[in-house]
Amino acid sequence: MNKKKSGIIIIAIYLIILVAEFFFLRFEYKKHALDCPEIHTAVWSAQGGTADGRIALNRDFSSISQVFVNPHNTPENIILFFYHCDTAKSGILSMKLKDDAGTVLKENTVDLAWYNEDVLCLILIPDEVPMEKGKQYTVDVSVTDIGDDSIEVGATLNPSKPAVFRNFANHTALFMGMEYTYTDLSDATHAAFLYGILLLPFDIVMLLVMLGIYFGKWNLFRWLCLGVFVAVGIICLYLRYHESRQWYNRYEFVVHALGELDGHQYLNSSDAFHVSLEGGHKVFEADFMMTSDRDIVLKHDWESSHGLPQFENGYIPTHDEFMNARIWDKYETTDLHDLFDLMIENPDIYIVTDSKEDGYKETVEQFTRAAEILSEYPALKRHHIKEHLIVQLYNEDMYTAVESTFDAKHYLFTIYKQGGTDSLDRVLYFCKKNKIEVLTMPYNWWDEEVNEKIHSYGMKTYLHTLNDAAEIADYTQKGVDGFYTDVTDLNELEKEIQSFMNTGNLESVQ
Repeated sequence: MNKKKSGIIIIAIYLIILVAEFFFLRFEYKKHALDCPEIHTAVWSAQGGTADGRIALNRDFSSISQVFVNPHNTPENIILFFYHCDTAKSGILSMKLKDDAGTVLKENTVDLAWYNEDVLCLILIPDEVPMEKGKQYTVDVSVTDIGDDSIEVGATLNPSKPAVFRNFANHTALFMGMEYTYTDLSDATHAAFLYGILLLPFDIVMLLVMLGIYFGKWNLFRWLCLGVFVAVGIICLYLRYHESRQWYNRYEFVVHALGELDGHQYLNSSDAFHVSLEGGHKVFEADFMMTSDRDIVLKHDWESSHGLPQFENGYIPTHDEFMNARIWDKYETTDLHDLFDLMIENPDIYIVTDSKEDGYKETVEQFTRAAEILSEYPALKRHHIKEHLIVQLYNEDMYTAVESTFDAKHYLFTIYKQGGTDSLDRVLYFCKKNKIEVLTMPYNWWDEEVNEKIHSYGMKTYLHTLNDAAEIADYTQKGVDGFYTDVTDLNELEKEIQSFMNTGNLESVQ
């Protein structure tokens, strides 16, 4: 057989192999696509000011707006809830959906004279509205012909959905949400991609073997094949090493609010940081709040003093006022500049951000400011800070906001504002799609079924906030991956945990 014929045969064999692989990958994609469930998503937000404030929609203040970025395809419904509202006796309540150019895409109205209940609900069905994924839209809510009446609506911290109404006996709120149903194809795409990557080295080796046969230089191509296998091995080892170096595979504990001192929690003080660092901690959670002059400081919230009685509940100080104060008259107050400096001075630590102002617009403002502060550092230090900063998310809108302003490298998702674990499936799909590796929840929401479901998505489970060594040991033996704790002396805590695990003398976790 001459070289031309043998070359044609080799090319034909190789093409047959490629065609067979194509149909195999197509089969795997379709097989997994059939198993992809429809995911029902509800994205909720709360309107309003402070927790004890009230919004009054009347002829003088007749409208409010909610800006959102469409996370999926066209919503099935846009829902407006007034909870514990003082319903007007007359007037028209309207809800308009607008695009980023201000064009009204859809409108719905309700006659307030028909309502006399605590809960007023208005649903807008945006059927046949050309809404695009990732685009910004606005929902305008307004009243007309209301006369001297008003709809009074209180405001509360952002809950996740109307199921949490029962938790707000003394507060009132306006909720707005978008409901979606869409099909998630990430499993199918991942399967096809995975098999494609696995088949690639085989394709290269087969091509080298055939070329070796064709040119009659088998020794040369044998070494090339060996090189391919060695390269694949090195890549696999590197990927395993890289995964092992992720913070959630190295550290079991996150110290809450930088740690407690003298029995005081929620300090968010650099003094507590240094004590926690000396105690063995490497991962630190810090609460972010905006001052009245729109800078970022470390504070749990403005509704409670947490050792700063000079700031009355609800008072928002300026940056200088806050930084000149002392927590419990002795501990240093800390801002984001200080925190970034601590990260540079201690390059092996990680910071988990806890942004209490978790609405879309508030998150954009906060992380825009964080990006401005970060830009003051040299390039290498900026890179280091980003690699060691873990952004904690409360909802999907926060992810969109951070991605558009800060370009964070690491995330975790906490569900304690979701009202319970009934939204777990939606959150897990979202995390899988966006490569978010860790989910956190209150320890009293945990059970073995929930833990198994989280692990089935390849994610880690962290619980908050636990300070008792026996409880932590019990949860650890039941498969929990990590914990938030107030305890600054981690070395001593780990000794106590190990002692309980060795003796089996564990308290029952209810």
